[in-house]
Amino acid sequence: MPRVLLVYRNPLFALSVRTALDAQPHITFVGEIADWTRAEADIARLSPDVVIVEDDGREAADSALRALSERQAPWRVVAMRLDETTMHIWSGAWRPVARTQDLIDVVMTT
Repeated sequence: MPRVLLVYRNPLFALSVRTALDAQPHITFVGEIADWTRAEADIARLSPDVVIVEDDGREAADSALRALSERQAPWRVVAMRLDETTMHIWSGAWRPVARTQDLIDVVMTT
């Protein structure tokens, strides 16, 4: 059962991801972080299996995503971004999200 931590800037993004994944009995949320400066410390403290990061294209998100992805760590980083028409998931490579199940599949492959 993957333990998921959500790092975000936009509360609507966080609500959308949580709504999509909360109904899944095999996924457990361990927390949400809206303060990028606390992200690394909270990740270490909460020990998630998967860290979902809102990639909003801002410097704070870019540097946090880069730092989390480059570390040898027990968690896996999944980034999500919304462009003009499509939500994308990054887990080794960017791919479009066509349905909620796409996100669930990425989270469940820990």
